[in-house]
Amino acid sequence: MGSRRLLVRPRSVAISTLTIIAAACVVSPAAGAAPTTAELRQHAVTDAEDLVGELSLPAGAKPFTSPPPGSGEYLQPEDAMAPADANLVEAERWWTVEESREAVLRYIEQHRPAGSSVTEKGSAFAPGDFSEDLTLSFPDLGEELLDRSVYVVTESIGAKETGVAATGEAAWATPRPPTEVVPAGAARLAVDLIPAHAESGRPVHGTTDVVRRGAYIERVVALLNSLPAAQPVEIACPAFQGAQARIALFYPGHAHAQVIADATNGACGRVSLRIDGRREGELESEPFDGWRGGGTLVGKIARVLHVHLTRHEQRRLEE
Repeated sequence: MGSRRLLVRPRSVAISTLTIIAAACVVSPAAGAAPTTAELRQHAVTDAEDLVGELSLPAGAKPFTSPPPGSGEYLQPEDAMAPADANLVEAERWWTVEESREAVLRYIEQHRPAGSSVTEKGSAFAPGDFSEDLTLSFPDLGEELLDRSVYVVTESIGAKETGVAATGEAAWATPRPPTEVVPAGAARLAVDLIPAHAESGRPVHGTTDVVRRGAYIERVVALLNSLPAAQPVEIACPAFQGAQARIALFYPGHAHAQVIADATNGACGRVSLRIDGRREGELESEPFDGWRGGGTLVGKIARVLHVHLTRHEQRRLEE
């Protein structure tokens, strides 16, 4: 077991390289017939409609297929615009109930669908109009349907009625193509870990180890194969992106790396992947349900390879 110190100074990055030489045995996921985009979208549409259909309202609620007569602006459909998530679909329904806004929302919250939780509550005011709302969030359905929710808005219609608008939302997950699976059989794995810069201006030190066990290759390949395809979601990305890692896999009979993955931590951390010199689509930096045991991809790789870091260095890798 060998080791060496690495010094990373702000605005000047030094890279430590960990080299693992061994045989790996990783079973690639079986490639099945991938659903079409139209099938994925229809699945999300059906789910959004089902979510709205699970909503419970007080007895006597009258359904409508459009905003009820006398509705104010808060019950009107939202203006058509490109969503932040290109895979997001919506389903809308309306009702009137002969109870107050407060009573209707209280009933909906107390009788919310199984598995849902109230994640937001709010209100809005415009001249002559007032609304109250809440959002019910639902768990993802595996790795197929994400961001599932029902947004409920209420406003008074006349002196005795409350108008209700409910919008169900679901996003289908863009699948990772079978061609982007990192293959088994790598003979060598090189990982460059670059800790994040110290905001204080002081150097950041990291300790690296050279390990010669095939189990570490298998675990890193498994981490890469667990990542889903990057989803078409707009995110405001900060300039500071935290720690970085480059993972290079070398296979028998090849002098150069056949698989290269570049990972960056941070709010917009994505993983770029090259296989046989071909640039593949970007990957998310963690599975949809998160890493079991917490952490980020770069931090996970550091722990898998038993890179011994100080608490300060580990914190920098987790940013």
